[in-house]
Parts: sequence; structure tokens; C-alpha cells
Amino acid sequence: MADTLLQVTDLSTAIEEGELLHHINLEIGAGETHVLMGPNGAGKSTLGYTLMGNPNYKVTGGKIVFDGSMTFSDGDSILNTPIECTVVDGFVKEISGKEEAERLLKTITEAERLSFEYEKSGKIPSGMGKIYAENARNIGELGIGLNIFAKINGNMLEDEKAFSTCHFAIGENYDNDAPSLIHLDGLVRNPTITLSFKNSSDVTIMKDGKFIL
Repeated sequence: MADTLLQVTDLSTAIEEGELLHHINLEIGAGETHVLMGPNGAGKSTLGYTLMGNPNYKVTGGKIVFDGSMTFSDGDSILNTPIECTVVDGFVKEISGKEEAERLLKTITEAERLSFEYEKSGKIPSGMGKIYAENARNIGELGIGLNIFAKINGNMLEDEKAFSTCHFAIGENYDNDAPSLIHLDGLVRNPTITLSFKNSSDVTIMKDGKFIL
């Protein structure tokens, strides 16, 4: 298999009615194509909505290993070493790795600290400091780039739209139910995404950055 750019372990997704996807594992590498198949109710649409960042579908648990690029408080950067994030109930609880993991942790903890300072100064509403701080560790989205004209050029606003990429975001989402001072995208190139379900079946939905239809 190609070099792994992103790993997700024990991933779960939920909506208001409860969890829909349970304990899914993804391994994303450079250079691989896959098809999503299964009976009605198997979770195909749920998975698609989750990957596209639909705010009604929330990542609730697992591990994310970023090994592509990442947005930090001081700019976007290609990662030289992996960053592993442990996710519990939709929030990043632990960050491990080397210098770039420390850089990510610094960005998040600074957002947590500033949330309370901004509340005191009136920059955010009274009583919202704690909420903003908590959401600095929120998994805000999981998306796939679909724009064939977008290029990866170090500007994450365009990078995340580039075809044959996928990304996770930490911090604020865009449906206004998880306000935060940050929205940090982690990008991977040419992913291969294979899902392992509790019934021991495996489904690959993308290979080498190409959808399998």
C-alpha cells in the first residue's frame, strides 16, 4: 500500500437521534480508487454526508493521524511528521507527535485562553467563554475536495477544495452550533479511503484520490 497520509481509528458519527456509524477505521494513502456499495440502511448516505462536512453529522470518536498539511495560528504548513489526535465525543482530547504536534497544541491552547479573555473584554458574549474554549477542540468537519480547478498552493482556503484531497477541521463549524476562535484544516493528498464496519465488511470509497462509482 502507498504511504499512509491519514489514519482514522474507531470513528463514530452521530446526529440528534443518536449514533449512525460505529467504530469505522480509515487508512488513507497516496495513490489508490474505490466504490461505496451496500443495502439500504447500511450507512452509505450517512458516510457521504459526514465526509462532505454536513453539520448535522458529527464525528464522535476515534483517532486521526494527520500526515499531509495543517493550518496553524501562524499559517498553513506541510507536515514533516505525523500528528495523532485522539477524539472522544467529538472533541480532541490528546495530541501526540513531534514539533508540529506541539505547534497544533499551542494553537488550540491559545484559542482556549483567548476565549476567556475575549469574554472578559466583551468581544464575545458573556457566558460564552467556556463554550468557545471547549469548541477549540471540536471536530468541525470531515470533507472531500471536489473542485477540479482548485490547486494545492499553500493557501488552505483553496487547498481544501482541490480535487483528490480530503481534510478534517478542528474548531468551529459553519452551522453556528459550535462557535470557536479557530477553524484548523488538515489536508491530505490523493487519499485511499477504506472503511471497516463492525460486521467485518470492508468498503473502499476512494482510491488514489479518485471516487469509485
